[in-house]
Amino acid sequence: MTHRVFVCICILVSGVIGCLPGTLEKAMDAETPPAAPTPPAKPPAIAELQLSLQKGVYSADEPIPLQMSVRAGKFDLLVPAASVEGEGAFGGLIVTDASGKEVAQTSPISWAPHMKNLLHDGIGVDCIHGVELKSGSETVAALENVRSHFNLAPGDYTLQVFMNLKVYREFLPDQSPQVVDIQKDILAIQRSRHSKEAKQQAIGHLREEIATIQRELQVVYDKIYLPMNSLRGSTDLESNVVRVRIE
Repeated sequence: MTHRVFVCICILVSGVIGCLPGTLEKAMDAETPPAAPTPPAKPPAIAELQLSLQKGVYSADEPIPLQMSVRAGKFDLLVPAASVEGEGAFGGLIVTDASGKEVAQTSPISWAPHMKNLLHDGIGVDCIHGVELKSGSETVAALENVRSHFNLAPGDYTLQVFMNLKVYREFLPDQSPQVVDIQKDILAIQRSRHSKEAKQQAIGHLREEIATIQRELQVVYDKIYLPMNSLRGSTDLESNVVRVRIE
């Protein structure tokens, strides 16, 4: 009898010990907090604006030159040249004083984008002068003197640029007068009564001639133009904030 009781006790103890790892594992699982959800990946920036000044303090009558770099993000961009080059890039410059009040412009920062009508397959297309920003590349714009557009008394100011950057799908190379004449010939052939095969052959020959001329004159006619009807969309950008003191 005593022996039988001892055996039963051993069996029960063994069963309890065998259950412990699983029980402990379940307890640990219950105490472990669920993993935090992974935040969604931030979409890559289309472009970035970076303002810079030569120094932080200027005298009362000293010119204040401002520079801005425009860096393309993950994708190649076709954008109007006036938006990222020269003073036109600063059209959205905002200056605020030490109290946070916006300083009114005394002279608007405006620019006239260069427009041109180019022929494409014999058809006139309205275009705007553009530039291609390769992914990761940078272009620099400069404003000769902030004072030319803002009346700045002695004090502390902040400067920031806001930009609505338009992006286009395609471009046309600048055209020489020879190319324009050939494009007109292509249009005349397209409207003629010749057979489809004859038209294709003649137009193919003329397009090869255009390509040859463009290769020869690429140094002179190196500008590109963006067809107005190829607008892809626009994106709002804002630069960093720079501070300046006028004594």
